[in-house]
Amino acid sequence: MARPAVIAFAIACAAGGARAQDLPDENCAGLAKLPSSLPRPEAFHVPPATLAHLAKVKLASKEAREFRTVLRVSARYGPNFAGSYTLAIWGCGSSCASLAVVDQRTGDVFFTPGLSFVAAHADEPFDTLTFHPDSRLLIVSGAPNEDESRQGVSAYLWTGRTFKLLKRLTYAQVCPATSSHPN
Repeated sequence: MARPAVIAFAIACAAGGARAQDLPDENCAGLAKLPSSLPRPEAFHVPPATLAHLAKVKLASKEAREFRTVLRVSARYGPNFAGSYTLAIWGCGSSCASLAVVDQRTGDVFFTPGLSFVAAHADEPFDTLTFHPDSRLLIVSGAPNEDESRQGVSAYLWTGRTFKLLKRLTYAQVCPATSSHPN
């Protein structure tokens, strides 16, 4: 059984501007697993790719040329997402993770406009990005493209060219307030 590839970022400081009710609270601290109401990776299973060789990364766009080193280095390790793809992830600040998808069969690079980076907070209850080598599902915890109206835990499906939002849960839905402790 393939082990999930989980990328966790140590976040040094919280991004400014978020309202307190939008952020996870102490009820989420140390939450061990993702909510059961999110789609499961096995529902979007793909067989692992058996590639004779990895395609050379195509630097066809301005973005691909700008991030060529991290794309090439990430691609060298082979597919880590959705069968024959590599999810390349790099830092874009103390509370930010940028991402792109490399097709290991063709070398095509995909930057998805609605999910090109994720802003997280110091008290994120989950890993910023959670994905598996044999599933097309990507779970994101934080604010995609720093859009605080989309902050929470979201499930995206890789279509082969872009990510499609399947479900988004706010932190209030994920980490409901517990009753106050007795004095």
